[in-house]
Amino acid sequence: MQLEKLEQAIKNALQNSGQVFSEMLGLEVKIVSPRLDLLDLMEVLGWAGGPETVGLGLYQAVTGNISGHLLLFFEEGQGLKLADFLLMQPTGTTQELGDMEKSALAELSNVTGSFFMNALADMTGLEIIPSTPAVVYEMLGAIFSDIVVD
Repeated sequence: MQLEKLEQAIKNALQNSGQVFSEMLGLEVKIVSPRLDLLDLMEVLGWAGGPETVGLGLYQAVTGNISGHLLLFFEEGQGLKLADFLLMQPTGTTQELGDMEKSALAELSNVTGSFFMNALADMTGLEIIPSTPAVVYEMLGAIFSDIVVD
């Protein structure tokens, strides 16, 4: 029963942050059939392509009445395209993440992550505090290693 309530709260929070993501990008972003599964770390890594999968990670720590981690992960190349889109540049302009690209991506993470956590806090009555976002372009295994160490 608690898992079902948590799943519904997360679905609502995802819809909320998806709407904000859509508004920021000026495109329709659909959150399709979100579900809550309890997985061990290796299953998550496998589901996301494996520990050697390189991509863009937008990360925020969660503190307050609960603690945890929020990670948006985009496959290699997709993160660079997203940076181009956010900076209104032609696709393929960004070849590596500079300060401007990281700033735009961090703001995207900050806004969507905060909306997600605020919606979850409103539904649960918990105090949920997001950290300043981190932007990393790295192998998924390395990103997860840092999260696990924390």
